[in-house]
Amino acid sequence: QILGAGGYSAKPPTLEEVQRFDGMAALATVEPYKLALQDADERQQFFLNLDIGSIEWDWLPQLRALSSLVENDAIRADVIASLADLAARSHEQLIRILRFCTSDRSSTALGFLVADALNAAFPNLPGDDERISSEEALVEWAVAKEADSWDVDIVANTVAVRTFRFSVGELHPDVLPILLWKVIGVLHDRLKTETGDTADLLAKYEWVMSVARGLSPDHSASTPALRLLAAKRVPRVPRDGDTVLATPVSTLTELDAEVLRQFGLPLWPCLRAYRDGGDVLIVNDGVGAALSVGVPSGRDGEALLLQGVDLMPGDSARIKSLPGADVVPVTFTKFDAPRHAAVQIASAPPSTAVVRDIDRALERKRMLAQAQYRKEIDPTGIVVGSSPLLLKMFEEIHHANAIRPTDGRTVPVLILGETGVGKTHVAKLVHQASLRGDRKFLEVSASGSGGDPSIQRGEWVGYGKDHGIAGVDRMGRKGHLLEVEGGTLFVDEFDVLSAELQTVFLSVMERHPVQKMGGGSVTPDVRCIFATNVDIDAAVKAGRLRRDLLARVGSRIAIPPLRDRRGDVIALAVHFATPAAKTLSPGCKLALLAHDWPENIRELRRVIESAVARAGQATEIDLEHLDVLPSAFVDRARKLPVADRERELWRLADELAKAEGFEQGEGLQRRAGQIVGVSESRASRMYDTHVRPTGTA
Repeated sequence: QILGAGGYSAKPPTLEEVQRFDGMAALATVEPYKLALQDADERQQFFLNLDIGSIEWDWLPQLRALSSLVENDAIRADVIASLADLAARSHEQLIRILRFCTSDRSSTALGFLVADALNAAFPNLPGDDERISSEEALVEWAVAKEADSWDVDIVANTVAVRTFRFSVGELHPDVLPILLWKVIGVLHDRLKTETGDTADLLAKYEWVMSVARGLSPDHSASTPALRLLAAKRVPRVPRDGDTVLATPVSTLTELDAEVLRQFGLPLWPCLRAYRDGGDVLIVNDGVGAALSVGVPSGRDGEALLLQGVDLMPGDSARIKSLPGADVVPVTFTKFDAPRHAAVQIASAPPSTAVVRDIDRALERKRMLAQAQYRKEIDPTGIVVGSSPLLLKMFEEIHHANAIRPTDGRTVPVLILGETGVGKTHVAKLVHQASLRGDRKFLEVSASGSGGDPSIQRGEWVGYGKDHGIAGVDRMGRKGHLLEVEGGTLFVDEFDVLSAELQTVFLSVMERHPVQKMGGGSVTPDVRCIFATNVDIDAAVKAGRLRRDLLARVGSRIAIPPLRDRRGDVIALAVHFATPAAKTLSPGCKLALLAHDWPENIRELRRVIESAVARAGQATEIDLEHLDVLPSAFVDRARKLPVADRERELWRLADELAKAEGFEQGEGLQRRAGQIVGVSESRASRMYDTHVRPTGTA
């Protein structure tokens, strides 16, 4: 027998025997498993059969038991070897174990060994998906369990913790915000407690700020502070806080305190020094102000060279009488305490090359993620175009749907864009890609909400019994909000909502009851998507929109105007001409690319539909068919000889692709082909013929 009145017999049980007797009770105690797993053969067999996807009592108590056993050096070494073998066989199981150890306090000791094994296996992982999953698991573990050994290597663009090194240019955009927020907290704590030289810590903190500015402003994994940084809306001086802070401030000290309170973001400066002729400039390159800056002369009894100066971000102060010095000893005040920084004097302003390299690496990663988001959101390819701004829009849609409030509901969304850019179409994409995608979608324009406030309320919230409104059923009627209960309500021309309806929507977003016209109240379960073509911040400042209402909107999606995504014009034109089996001549494409399209996609569609009609039986749309297009653009293309039009088209496509950020060897040629509207193989031949000079690689 295994179990007896006095406990366990002298012979350790096997895992099979423990499992047979304990069953589900195994989740309550690990002692029998500790006895069994002291045997090396039992440990080896456990790792060979391990499947984290199976029922919990097949692996959970065993992992907890192993975590308590690895304090023994011999068992620890054996477990390390088994984890290395598991990494070679199934890194997915290793990732699952690490995620379990991250969330399970009883398995922390084992988690350190698992994290080391996954980190060692990382260079040999077979593909991007495996690397992304591993990065996510390692970052989650490090953020949750590693406390003291965090550091930043500015030169290598890496964040290090114990044995891990995370390159910010290689991390997936969904993982990076989690890592950055941890490092911000670590560096802030060190800066607060540092009584000596803070120059190195301040430089590292600013490096983290520069990386954070490269994130998506609406990233679902970002904190409000990181979104503020990415949107470049961190207040520099007190008056800047009027647009982002809930409480007005009047001093720099109050600004520091309020940004830290509301966003959790410490506004530390970053002090640098460089020579300017015979003088030295002290520059604040940080995100926050340095208060009461002082620089001593270095000679006993002489006055300070700089005293009591507040250096805001971007400001500088000039110092004389420092010939031959290599370091400037700077004092300043921050968060109610004196600080010190020994600032090295450079011969010239600091280079921005490192920041540019970080930005380029982050942008490449973002573009790869954006392409994946597009596939998930628009799998059938309804949206036409491939410009970076269009891909950024898909990123914003993804994060709008991924952000989850603490109550688990989907957040309201604000779509911004000019007339004719397709706001309704984008709103439907947001809805279809959300958790409510299989429920009702209703579009209502707020421009029809004028007139009597009682009727407005009735149309949106509904009418109760005996409401007294002529023409409406006496028994009542649902309003727009209840018509789409459980689904999505798209409110176009959001900016013209009356003050009373703004109050209604504020209550809806806060899940408070709203009164129907004629009595009774409802608490609609509806996701609101708002849209407008006006400057929304200007509308708030002018008092037309409530600031607190706009603050409840969790995400913004900006639809770029067609003039800002000119590289998609030909693709859209081909899309509109294809049903009529028409192609576009090089001259036609040149004329279309030259126009600014003030009415956006709606105008382009009208021009192509007219051209299709004028072309009649012709299979190709040419310049003479573009009668709706302003004549200046048609005439400019017509002046070019027919033989030169294609060359000019490719030259313009090359120019547009470069303006979008593409470079030779990094997608330039492929993007130029997309702009012209040809396949990648043909783009290669035409690019060599019309763009690349003879003899160049």
